[in-house]
Amino acid sequence: MDYQNVFQLMDQERNELFSVLDRIAYDPAGGDAYIHAIRSAMITHLPHRISAALSQQKTSIKPRPYLILRNVPVDKEVFFSPCPNQYTP
Repeated sequence: MDYQNVFQLMDQERNELFSVLDRIAYDPAGGDAYIHAIRSAMITHLPHRISAALSQQKTSIKPRPYLILRNVPVDKEVFFSPCPNQYTP
């Protein structure tokens, strides 16, 4: 694995981002106002190193094949790990 493609949030960064995103009312239809609120929160509260990598990825002629974001916030209602049949409340 190419660790230049791995970005990890520190616990404080994750908690701050979670706090901001958790205040946005979920819209299951994914309406414009909801998407705008999410994007605005992400632009404002993502650490610069991650937002810079995402911007570079978007505009690059030769983008990275993947980006891995670690220690990201997860909704309180999500109880399953990426592994099927593994329940983690």
